[in-house]
Amino acid sequence: MMKHRTLVLSVALAACQAPGDDPGREVRASLGGSADADFPNVCVMHVQPPDDDQGNHQDEFACSCTLVEAQTVLTSARCVSENLEKDMVDGIQIHFGSGFTGGDPVAIDGGAAGITLHRYFDPDAPNQHDLALIRLASAPDAEPVTLIDGTLGESDRNADLTLVGFGVRLVGDDIDDVRNSITTPITNVVDEFVFAGEDDLTTCAGDSGGPGFLDGDTDPVMAVMTARQTECSKTVQRIRLDLYTESFLYPFIDNYSGNCPLDGNCTTMDCRTPDRDCLPENKCLWQATGDPEDCEEDCPTRDWDCPIGSDTGEECAKDGDCEHGGRCVVAADDESFHYCNRPCGEGEEVCPGGMECMSGECAYATPSPGSPGAACSGAEACRSGVCECGVCQVAAGDGACEQGGGGFCQVGSEDGSRLAPLALLGLLGLPLAFRRRRRKIRP
Repeated sequence: MMKHRTLVLSVALAACQAPGDDPGREVRASLGGSADADFPNVCVMHVQPPDDDQGNHQDEFACSCTLVEAQTVLTSARCVSENLEKDMVDGIQIHFGSGFTGGDPVAIDGGAAGITLHRYFDPDAPNQHDLALIRLASAPDAEPVTLIDGTLGESDRNADLTLVGFGVRLVGDDIDDVRNSITTPITNVVDEFVFAGEDDLTTCAGDSGGPGFLDGDTDPVMAVMTARQTECSKTVQRIRLDLYTESFLYPFIDNYSGNCPLDGNCTTMDCRTPDRDCLPENKCLWQATGDPEDCEEDCPTRDWDCPIGSDTGEECAKDGDCEHGGRCVVAADDESFHYCNRPCGEGEEVCPGGMECMSGECAYATPSPGSPGAACSGAEACRSGVCECGVCQVAAGDGACEQGGGGFCQVGSEDGSRLAPLALLGLLGLPLAFRRRRRKIRP
């Protein structure tokens, strides 16, 4: 059965920065930075969040954003998610200009319909998939940035990264209310993030959602986006955009511009991403229109136009149930258990707990969760409904457990609460595989 994931969206306002009492003198500067004149495509967002769950007023705050297409900006999902959830999109104002309050605000096209959070953004997960694309009602007077086309890696360590934003300066006496930039070396590249900055040269609160640029062949390329930022810290996580260009950024942008936009005409030549107007061959591609009629259930993997399906490792009925580019496979040791895998290996996320990367896909080793021989703490962990001596059985009594005291469990025990010591379990002839660490199907 497919699950509809309801986001319980909440923003930790410390991720951005509330302006001061005098709106004409807010402190806006990256730590150690200088006024920027090179990136007019970097914008600032004023966000008036809704009252909190107790009805208390919340102060306005600011985040940074970047024009990635003529009428599309990229920012942190945390900056806009609470307004989106509580239907207060009119509390978000986007400005282009060198000053914090410079330039006329640019409206969001279609209100809430103009904001797309990354499918896997979770406000309770630390900075994972913290991306939001906002469609503007009109094009500002700025050229979109060039997004990274390639993969970040160890070779990029020590490369100069230029960080731009409207962040707050927490030290020093000079007040500087303009867009600022700094250039600092990349210190580390890990699976999902880049780290860059020094104690006196970094971004600050209010730079959440701001861009980081590497030198390109002709123009700077936007390679990272600053995630949640609570203070002037060099340890802030900067999201690797190379992990999102093909799956999230390009498909959205190419709906509106390029050689193959979503305009009702099928184009097959010179498309950066396949034209979603071409049917039926491209019916499973993300339309990014918000129209539930675009959902196709029978696909090689989950159609992003559909509600959230089965996560990696969860049970499934067909390939089209599986998120993260996975497919529905049968467990190696249990034909009754079908679960979602996903690609793994270089450049991919690590496999979830209890799974291993085998032949390029996340898979369960044997015994698979809930199958005969798998560790269990109760009957609900086994598809057979029988857990004896901490091991899933086909039927009651299969565990052949010794009865009596001394920590042994009884035959037919539903919860396996009286477990035999491992040494004695070995004497009873139970296979070593039965004594693997406990695994449980994720809810």
